[in-house]
Parts: sequence; structure tokens; C-alpha cells
Amino acid sequence: MFFADFSWQPRLEDMGAFPCRYGGAHCRVCPMIAGRAAGVYCFTIDDNIRFLEECTKSNLSSIFDHPYPAMLRKMHFTYGTKFQLNMYYCYALNEFSLTDVPDIWRDELEQNSDWLRFSFHSYANDPPFPYDNAVADKVLADYRAVMAQMRRIAGKAATDVTTTLHYVCATKEACIALRKEGVCGLIGMFLPMDDRRALRYYLTSQQACSLQQHRLWHDSETDISFLCNNIVLNAVSLDEIPSLLLRQSSNIYHVMIHEQYFYPDYIDYQPDFEKKIAAAISFFQTLDFKSCFFEELI
Repeated sequence: MFFADFSWQPRLEDMGAFPCRYGGAHCRVCPMIAGRAAGVYCFTIDDNIRFLEECTKSNLSSIFDHPYPAMLRKMHFTYGTKFQLNMYYCYALNEFSLTDVPDIWRDELEQNSDWLRFSFHSYANDPPFPYDNAVADKVLADYRAVMAQMRRIAGKAATDVTTTLHYVCATKEACIALRKEGVCGLIGMFLPMDDRRALRYYLTSQQACSLQQHRLWHDSETDISFLCNNIVLNAVSLDEIPSLLLRQSSNIYHVMIHEQYFYPDYIDYQPDFEKKIAAAISFFQTLDFKSCFFEELI
């Protein structure tokens, strides 16, 4: 089984690949059936900033004294899971922002960067679909603002070059600009719809259908790889998780959840937040799937 140890890093050229029947000459689909990357899952969490705000205001000596990163570390120690946290610059405009976070946990975060990494998500929680029709310069400015702060806070080793943009919308020009900035992979839902609810960046509905089938796809024209999400844990019940994952029968999975559902004072608080994460990971454990960052597949 692939990933007998954690030292090997899979690359797309190591995997079986064939032309995408929808995308033409610039498309490549990586079905991950025969290649060494069969049997992996990626876990990302969106909408992150609150734990850093609470760590800062409480002046914690260790970031893992906060219950949210402590919970993630427990999952890593128990299951070997790697987590990528996609960050806001601020949750709401003119409130606490990444610039308010000290760099006192940088050494600690760099030491844990083999399993915990950070990337860009959006400047703020609102408005919805912030990058749907945004010009490339706007997306780049927000990306640079977040990543400059995260490199200061967590160190370069703890930052990643893949992400999920807020509401999974962006123009092709914006995605190309992000690629030139170093972003090489984007995660989304890739629904076969004809409006922004499709959550598929600039891809066509036909390309989204192909991604739904093969999970991982590389656009040779833009040099961006795309990974299709399998499940958003906060959108389903705890009991549904194993059956929903089993029904999809894939060799690569992407699982995500949103930070705010962790906190009891959030309007849609989910007290089984940790249990949902454990249920998904336990499913992969039964299949002997291994955890990896999306970056490790590119």
C-alpha cells in the first residue's frame, strides 16, 4: 500500500494520467488508480482566525494551550492526520486581524509544520463570493496580505501553496495571477451547474463533471491542479459521515470543515465537531488510507 512511510512525496508525474475527454489538449486527468498515490486523504479547515485571536488576547505561552489547535494535535498524535488551515486576514472589517497576532509561537508552529500548515482563504468572512468577479489585483492583494502575516506568525515552513478560496469562485485571470504568485493547487466542489453556486472557479460544467469522477485534475494551460472535495463535515450529521464517504468509493478524498462551528457561542455551534473529524478519519483508518497535504500530490 502506498505511503508505507511518510518520507515519500508523491508527484503527478508518478501517477497514471490520461487526456480529459472534455478539456481538450490543455487538460490532464489523474485518476490515481495505478499510481503510488492511491489511498490518501487531505483534510483542510476553512474560515480560520478566531483561535489566533483568542490565543493573542489570552497571551497563551503555547498555541496548543488553546482547545482548537490542541484538538487538532490530538488527532494528529492519534491518527497521523495532517491539517491545513485556510486563513482570514480578519473575520470582519475593522476588527481583530492577523496584524494583531504576535510571532511568539513561530518556533512552535515551524516545529509542527510536518502536520499543521496555513494558507490563504479570504480577506474576511463577508461579503459572500468575494472573488466571483474580482480583478486579479484584488485577489493578489488579499492573498499577499494574509500570507505575509502567516509567514511572520508561523514561519515559511508552516505555509502551503494550495488552498480553497472563499466560496470557491475566481476568474481564470485571477487564478493565473495566483499561480504566478506560487499557488499551484485549488480545492473546490465542482458542481455541474451554470452559475457561481457551482463552486468551481473558472472551470466549465463539463470539466467539473470530469473532476467529480476523477477527483484530481491538472490544467496544463494555467498549470494549476484541482482537487475535488468529498464532504463538508459541518453540512452533514455525524451518523451520515461513514456512509457518505463509503458511497463515493475513491482512491483520494478531500474532507473539510469550518472553524467557527467549534465554538459554543457560535449561532450554529456543533457540539460534535471533534467527533465528526474523528469519524471521517476513522473511516480512512479502516481503509489504511494515509494523510497528506494536497501540496504533496503536486
